[in-house]
Amino acid sequence: MNMQLLVVLLVITLVAGGGLLLIARWRPGRVALLLAVIVVVVGLAAASVDVLNGIDDSRVDYHGKLDAHEILSSFQPTRSEGLGDPVDRAKRTGMAYLSSAQGEMTVPRPSSTAQALWSIQQLAPWLLAAVVLVLMVPILRAADRGDPFWEGATRRLTWVGALLLLGIPATAILRFVAAELASEGTSVAPLVEPGLAISVGHILPGVLVLVLAGIFRRGVELRELERHTI
Repeated sequence: MNMQLLVVLLVITLVAGGGLLLIARWRPGRVALLLAVIVVVVGLAAASVDVLNGIDDSRVDYHGKLDAHEILSSFQPTRSEGLGDPVDRAKRTGMAYLSSAQGEMTVPRPSSTAQALWSIQQLAPWLLAAVVLVLMVPILRAADRGDPFWEGATRRLTWVGALLLLGIPATAILRFVAAELASEGTSVAPLVEPGLAISVGHILPGVLVLVLAGIFRRGVELRELERHTI
């Protein structure tokens, strides 16, 4: 990227950011909704282009762990003169050595099943985000009107929490299955090994939204109690 293009993008970003800050003073809900729509639309469009390019090139990509010992052995192979394992030599001499690595594997001419599963896992996170956004739009609009605790807010937040709680781990599992299918029969060195790691970060968003749904439920109950009391 040349310097002129970088300057133009920086100016556009500053102008857009300044405009959003001015709008946020009066309509913060609309700004949040606009930003969410922009992110989801751009992300889904980029993922779609990547999928189309992958289908056109007849290839799939996946990320995974590289065998660090295999990389070291390829650059510093064990010799017959008794030099021993490269990692052991590095440890003995106090030198730094590669202990772990991540890589991306490109597999040409995958099977139709591997291609289809790869395409789905590429689009799945953004489709999940789009569904969540559609469910959140009425809540954001109600908050913008000054009435966040309307009757349908709790139900929609519960749906969003359940979708995130199940959808985010499911997306990670789908990505792992697609990578495993794509890597079958691949014999290269070093080989990228697919990995599956479900962490707290995968379930925390869903749990937080479900907690927020409980808070909204209590808010609706208090509003109804106040209405009947008056």
